[in-house]
Amino acid sequence: MATVLLDLLRDRQLILYPDAELREHALATVGVETPRGFRISKDRVNRKIDGVVALAMAAVAASQTFASDAAAGARVAAAMDRAQIEREFDQIRRAMPNVDWQLMSDDTLS
Repeated sequence: MATVLLDLLRDRQLILYPDAELREHALATVGVETPRGFRISKDRVNRKIDGVVALAMAAVAASQTFASDAAAGARVAAAMDRAQIEREFDQIRRAMPNVDWQLMSDDTLS
């Protein structure tokens, strides 16, 4: 749980709104390295870190959901031919015209 949160913070993939209470919880939190990875702990017994623990739990749930959704999307795309993918992509573009969409091709990625 702590490792997922640490990765998000290190890679600057987490954006939070300013909140004094969450900031206090974050300042009271330390990461303790164990043989199983990092764990979240308090720097002192009388301080609260509940907000950071909840944030880490939400980060784990979000990363698992995203991974399963991405895997499902990849399986669907692998089952489609190029023309079918382009038709689906055109429908998405029409449904969301204000987004600057770009269809990636194999040569675009290399």
